[in-house]
Amino acid sequence: DVERSRGLGDVYKRQILKDLENDKDGYKKELENLRLMLEKRAEIFVREAKAKKLAMIPYFGGFFTFIPTDKAFEIAENLEKENIFTIPQAKGIRVAICATNEKDIIKLVDRLSYFMANL
Repeated sequence: DVERSRGLGDVYKRQILKDLENDKDGYKKELENLRLMLEKRAEIFVREAKAKKLAMIPYFGGFFTFIPTDKAFEIAENLEKENIFTIPQAKGIRVAICATNEKDIIKLVDRLSYFMANL
């Protein structure tokens, strides 16, 4: 029942907000840990991209990096065959570093670099 689902959603939202209100320090700590995790992933991606001479839009923060290419859809299709998922766009490939484990970033950059050079 859709109405019941909406009602439960509101209940859960209120509970989450109540929990946050009761544990602001825990929330701030978790938020900082997530920020540091994203920052580390970005550092690894940028370092590996430079090592592979992979052109990229300068990264200043955020959840995504961007690799300019006119072969985005072809590269993304080949990456997908290796269970590496990116977001192809008209002028390049968007990479969700927020959704990529640290240990997988090196492989991601390696395969991106490979397909950029060989397609």
